Amino acid sequence: MSEIAEGVVLARTGGRYRVLVDEDVVEATLRGRLRQSRERRVLVGDRVTMRRHADGDVTLEEILSRTSTLRRRTPGRGRGTRAVAANITQVVTVGAASEPDWNTYLMDRFIAVAEANGIPVVIVINKCDLVGAVESLAEPYRGAGYPVLLTSVRDRRGLDELRNTLEDRVSVITGPTGVGKSSLLNALQPGLQLRTAPVSSKSRAGKHTTVQSEMHRFGRSGF
Repeated sequence: MSEIAEGVVLARTGGRYRVLVDEDVVEATLRGRLRQSRERRVLVGDRVTMRRHADGDVTLEEILSRTSTLRRRTPGRGRGTRAVAANITQVVTVGAASEPDWNTYLMDRFIAVAEANGIPVVIVINKCDLVGAVESLAEPYRGAGYPVLLTSVRDRRGLDELRNTLEDRVSVITGPTGVGKSSLLNALQPGLQLRTAPVSSKSRAGKHTTVQSEMHRFGRSGF
């Protein structure tokens, strides 16, 4: 005896997948056909069908049709791409006004990846409490038609606007290390308890704290 259910893939750890089914999270493994497919990898954000077996094991059976796929260039030479997330509504790319310094080149690269995948972009300039001339950073992007939010966790600037932007949507939060992505999400939804780390005092660069793609519930119906 076995039963079929549908769910959303939240994360992958090794060969196991955390899948949201209604309000419960279950762990599942791949069945043979999906395990052997190189073209059809299971991604965070995928809607899948699962089979719960009589012995309690859960296996992923099928990947349902995707509304969007976020791909990025593979490291090294060549023009290959690697899919990293599925069924995305928007890409929210975060940069810091200071600590670490604003990096136009990296911000433009993140925007280009989203544009290449046909996914709308929202730009967040965080840590606005550290500098005065933030509008000069935002102006070129607003002039190009992108929505730009100015935020600060310390004085809670722009957090309500960011919350409204994330509500009811499936968002990928991306950006350089140390710009405060996890801190912003923790401030908006404290129960997430995402890891954070201070910027290095020597290099003024961020430290990697989020090392894998992971999907979280946000508010009433966002992810």
